[in-house]
Amino acid sequence: MADFNRLTETYDLKVKYILHPEALLMGNEAKVLIKTDLTVNDRPCDLKLLKNTKIKLTTTSFIDNIPVTKTFENLEISNNEIELVF
Repeated sequence: MADFNRLTETYDLKVKYILHPEALLMGNEAKVLIKTDLTVNDRPCDLKLLKNTKIKLTTTSFIDNIPVTKTFENLEISNNEIELVF
């Protein structure tokens, strides 16, 4: 006989991104580089385990404060980095 303590799974997702403000000028194509770190119980976890990934990006116009939302679905994540183009 032995004791067994089952721990509750604790997930932590940290996201860092790089976006050059010049890319947001009207008519330009903007690229966003996203760096993510996922841990489960304080241990690094590969993001390839995630299914049905979705990122919702919302920007707001400085002129008339109208939000514009674009959704990216079923993303391929490699080396915990994602590049979005909008």
